[in-house]
Amino acid sequence: MNSKLIAVSAVFAIVTIAEAREPEEWWSRQRGITEGILVEGSVSPDKKYALFEFHKWEGQTSDSATTATGVGIAPADRSKLLFIIDSRTKWMTDKKVTSFLTFKWNDDSTLLATHDSGAKHSKLNIYRIPNSGSAVSLEVPDLLTIATKKLGIPTSTVSSSGQTPIRWRTPHVLEVSVGVNTLKGKLTTIVPLHIDAEGKVSTQWSKPRMRTGAVHPTLTRPASAAPPALASLPARTAPRAGVDDRGLGKK
Repeated sequence: MNSKLIAVSAVFAIVTIAEAREPEEWWSRQRGITEGILVEGSVSPDKKYALFEFHKWEGQTSDSATTATGVGIAPADRSKLLFIIDSRTKWMTDKKVTSFLTFKWNDDSTLLATHDSGAKHSKLNIYRIPNSGSAVSLEVPDLLTIATKKLGIPTSTVSSSGQTPIRWRTPHVLEVSVGVNTLKGKLTTIVPLHIDAEGKVSTQWSKPRMRTGAVHPTLTRPASAAPPALASLPARTAPRAGVDDRGLGKK
């Protein structure tokens, strides 16, 4: 009976750890991230942060590691856990994390977009890392509804979908590829997202506009002065008979 209870508890721990959340007090105290394994290619552009797979420790040493695992955002030195992202680990799937997890940092290393393709309707996640050295999860609009509206199909006809970050157009504008599977096949559309200074995510943003109405400096001269280029030209004489304006004889 005890062995069954332990097994159930272990499964429950594995399932719940994959949920994205800011570390609670018991996670903040744990030291498992200090032995975390770097997710290949996940280091931020400024080299300060990265993603790590880790086990939760019950005590102060790795000997106390449990079956609970997660993928966390942490400083490159693994000194503390900033956030547990919405992702499975290699221990849950027997697969390399990069085979199912897509991640894109913006150029100034303040925003991280991720996508774990495991769910039937897998979703985009965006995490913000302010200068304070913490991390928060941002609320993302309903990209599935937005995409089906763009594609002109009912959301009810979609059997599965995914929301993959493609690239950052700017440090605050992210391109997301939303793919949907329907009875008629797979359809894909691009949805751009804007993240403002307060961390609000939206599909609306102002594109840079060309400046209009600018006053360009001009040279001025006295009203009585004649244009210098024209004043120096000799007076034009009428062409001679039988000769055109180019000096060629008429045929």
